[in-house]
Amino acid sequence: MASSVQPKDKTVNVNGINLHYLDWGNEGKPKILFLHGLRGHCHSWDDVSSGNFAKTTIL
Repeated sequence: MASSVQPKDKTVNVNGINLHYLDWGNEGKPKILFLHGLRGHCHSWDDVSSGNFAKTTIL
């Protein structure tokens, strides 16, 4: 499913380790954090994220 909403690439430093994540926006909405497995990547969640964009903040 294609979406007109594009996530923003962001990083956060946790104990000296830079972690990359995609932020689908919607500040102030309930947050959902999707994690992928060892061989996965952030775009594994693109279809799920685009379908829930209006209701939540997807990270």
